[in-house]
Amino acid sequence: MALNVPLFNQMTPMSKAGEFYLCERPKLSFELTSPGMPALRAKKGTLFVTTQRLVFVPQPAVRLRDGATFSSFEMPLADISGEKFNQPIFGANNLTGTVKPSTGMGLTY
Repeated sequence: MALNVPLFNQMTPMSKAGEFYLCERPKLSFELTSPGMPALRAKKGTLFVTTQRLVFVPQPAVRLRDGATFSSFEMPLADISGEKFNQPIFGANNLTGTVKPSTGMGLTY
């Protein structure tokens, strides 16, 4: 996983070599929790699904407490485990799972 991957026009993730976009879903919310780190949340944004990864782009970008900006978040499909699609009786459908952090991100797993 990686925070703030390169975007085209501040809205669409730049594609990687051999990657194809499968679909995009607007108006989704996003939450990431990691031990020892404040939760990363966005109330609204777009999820891009490609042949290699999931990329969430909040709209507008979210200001974090330390002054940094959350403008995108990448989750490589190969690094996702324990994924579960939840369909509660009350509330919105959602996807939960574990994503292995990229080296150098300072996150625990």
